[in-house]
Amino acid sequence: LPAHQRRALKNLQRRSERLRILPADKGNSIVVLSNHQYDLKMQEHIGEGPYSLLKKDPTPTLPSKLDRVLKKLLNDKKISKAFYDQARNLHPRAPQMYGTPKIHKKGIPIRPIVSFYNTPLIALHKVLAHYLKPLTCSPPRLRDSRHFLECLRSASPDTYTYPCSLDVKALYTSCDMTLARISVRSKFLAQPDLLPANISPSAMDTLIEFCLSNSYFEYDNCFYAQNKGGPMGSPLTVELAEIRVAEVETPAFNTSPDPPSLYMHFVDDGFVKFRDRNHAETYLEFVNSLSTDLTYTLGPTDPFPSSTFFCITTSAPVCTKNPPVMTNTTSTRRSLNQTNTRIIITHYDSPTINGANTKDAVIRSLNQKSLQYCSSQYLPKELSHIKQILE
Repeated sequence: LPAHQRRALKNLQRRSERLRILPADKGNSIVVLSNHQYDLKMQEHIGEGPYSLLKKDPTPTLPSKLDRVLKKLLNDKKISKAFYDQARNLHPRAPQMYGTPKIHKKGIPIRPIVSFYNTPLIALHKVLAHYLKPLTCSPPRLRDSRHFLECLRSASPDTYTYPCSLDVKALYTSCDMTLARISVRSKFLAQPDLLPANISPSAMDTLIEFCLSNSYFEYDNCFYAQNKGGPMGSPLTVELAEIRVAEVETPAFNTSPDPPSLYMHFVDDGFVKFRDRNHAETYLEFVNSLSTDLTYTLGPTDPFPSSTFFCITTSAPVCTKNPPVMTNTTSTRRSLNQTNTRIIITHYDSPTINGANTKDAVIRSLNQKSLQYCSSQYLPKELSHIKQILE
């Protein structure tokens, strides 16, 4: 934020301890809520979500409970001593839930996030998530925006001229983690070489089940168990959700009687090419019939065939070999004007910056992004916008 906006927020915070200043869930914006408003939204989410109130804090007893499970697996030679040491956290604190306001949605609901820093199971979650990585490398999964453009530009030309987003609703709290765990177990039993020698497939299954059955958090001095899905903030939740999404979406694409011509996804957001809106809605109905836990939604109807994904807009005609691509105007201008570029410019204009190398790097990186992502018809506009900001 610019200096004058930071000063305004600090003054606002000083004047009243009843305010809470939060980052928006999307849009690089700042949201000011009263503590009462924030608490109402959090309590509403907890009351409607898959949570149950616990009688006491599990944190003091959970490390010893985990230690007993790990020692049994170690004695049975299902894990190594090195794994045993890696998976423990000896001086933990309780996971803390907080929320970021979804200002882009009606009613401004809260996105629940659980801080796993220094919690009883964080070390185990990290190790297990690392070992699950080979199972999440499905062909439709995207790494980043550059990978998205590579896939888009290498796709064969066709007559499917309706690009659309296909998103999972409330992925982390609705995903059936038990089904994901069963899928993990069957894949590791079929391909045990995917796991390192210091852990067996059965130990992997036991420890994932332990993590899922001991999922809890603290909010406002109360402790809650999570009975469905997984906490957003856990690295293990991310990998299990990715496995579950691929388990639904890959068969859907391969078995649909009328599949789209192109499908890619990143976490809970998908990019798909259909013939028209009717084709998209028919495929949506088919995908939703394959799963009882995941619910898919289509992006809004657009009078012009275009879709935004990874803050990049593809526009008609997408049936050509090199479809027109630009960085999304709204998202780009928002990020350039309100956060990234203003932070960069703060350093760019700062007298403490030593020499011209940093300034050159700022200009080079912004220009390089435009050159990589923009089609020729949009490139002059983006370069002009960057020049205007940095002048």
